[in-house]
Amino acid sequence: MPKTESLLDRRAELEAIAWMNRSPHPMPVFKHDETVYVLQNSDWKKARVITSSRNGCQVQLIEDKKAFNLYDARCIRSA
Repeated sequence: MPKTESLLDRRAELEAIAWMNRSPHPMPVFKHDETVYVLQNSDWKKARVITSSRNGCQVQLIEDKKAFNLYDARCIRSA
């Protein structure tokens, strides 16, 4: 079993590397009030979209209601 676990860990590591090797632009466009995950402090947190365009996205964290702007497509993904 340890061999299978190490293969799964390696696959997850490769997927994370592939995710960060993507282009940061153009940004995906999301609908208003759509739930997304944003990368903050090396952790994915649930957020709500306020505005979205191909150049950037303004989101608000669901837990603490903190709003901020994102300009990198690698830091946001669909929920």
